[in-house]
Amino acid sequence: MAQLNGAWNDLIDEFLEYTDKRTSPDIFRLWAAIGMVGGACERRVWARAGDNISYPTFYILLVAPPGVGKSIINEVRELWSETEEPSGGEAFHIASDSVTRASLVDEMNEATSTRLVNGVSSYTYHSILLPAEEFEEFLPSYDSSIISLLNSVWNNKATHTESRRHGPAKRIEIKNPSLNLLGGVQPAYFVTHFAEEAWTTGLIRRFIMIYADEAPLKNPFERTINKDSMKKHLLSRLGQISAIYGEAKWSGNAADALRDWHMSGGEPVPTHSRLKYYSPSRFQNLVKLSLVSAVSRTGTLIIEEADVKRAMVWLFEAERKMPDIFRAMTGKSDTQILEELHIFVSAEWARTKKGVKDVSINHFVASKVPSEKVGGIISVAEKSGIMFKSDGAWLPRPKHLHGVE
Repeated sequence: MAQLNGAWNDLIDEFLEYTDKRTSPDIFRLWAAIGMVGGACERRVWARAGDNISYPTFYILLVAPPGVGKSIINEVRELWSETEEPSGGEAFHIASDSVTRASLVDEMNEATSTRLVNGVSSYTYHSILLPAEEFEEFLPSYDSSIISLLNSVWNNKATHTESRRHGPAKRIEIKNPSLNLLGGVQPAYFVTHFAEEAWTTGLIRRFIMIYADEAPLKNPFERTINKDSMKKHLLSRLGQISAIYGEAKWSGNAADALRDWHMSGGEPVPTHSRLKYYSPSRFQNLVKLSLVSAVSRTGTLIIEEADVKRAMVWLFEAERKMPDIFRAMTGKSDTQILEELHIFVSAEWARTKKGVKDVSINHFVASKVPSEKVGGIISVAEKSGIMFKSDGAWLPRPKHLHGVE
């Protein structure tokens, strides 16, 4: 492993400080930082769990309505693009914004990197980093040929081969391919581009989808202080990471903590039906995230129990918000949701002749809208006279006595 220079500060924490004035949700800045470190590791570091080897390869999608801070991806692009190897020269290969399967394969084939191992032998790999603020530009339609390539490369197999009918190269063989993707997408993209059966494919289990509903409120007149020195330090650390090579070791109780979580059922388990095929990847995601935490925290390949616990915090918080993506995909207006709520409360009253409890109201609304909007929808329903509370339960008001604009 390369010798690191100077005292090491957590790189993810440094990125969060560097971007603290950006109008991007905290969870987006965090996962942009995770993707940045994972991408910088490329296919040079790995962690082993039993017979399985995991490289820190991620397909991370930041999902939000328009104007909710997905541009943080461009900060990562800039840092990746400007990073230099300790010996000089560009450290990473950045993919084009818009590609076909053939052009992406060609770019990956050309992205050759060689690192010395213990000063004796050499290791050659082909790594592409793909920061796409507008993921739709990269994948404008559900292109099965590109999707099959993404599925294939994510597995970090030893060799990827392509046979072509056209062009000068009839057969391409890429040794040690690797692709890290950090993209931004709107919920509506999934509605128009992903058929229902798409959620049962291998691609979905390889994505980690990060959802945010709104950007933080920032003072529009506040000027950002000069952070050139902080950026220079980030670039230096990324450069040092670009020289790290080797297998990470599990220290202390780190492996025990991850094994015990897995063997006890992996709680909290995502329950949304569209996450059924995502769930089998959770253990591997935690291995990768633990490795990223260790590299970010210490600049070394030693995974501590603290890294496993931090990885769990990261992943479980992301998973908690994933169902909100599918609720946001419905595209229904608040007015439609309020009308459906009135129908629900009226039907329950007609069926039971009893009011509807808070837990049922909350569950119904939460199935229709992102969690951040549940309280607001219920409040509007009460204020507009759609329903009212009596003896601790909700009753419907006849439709001719209320109106929702």
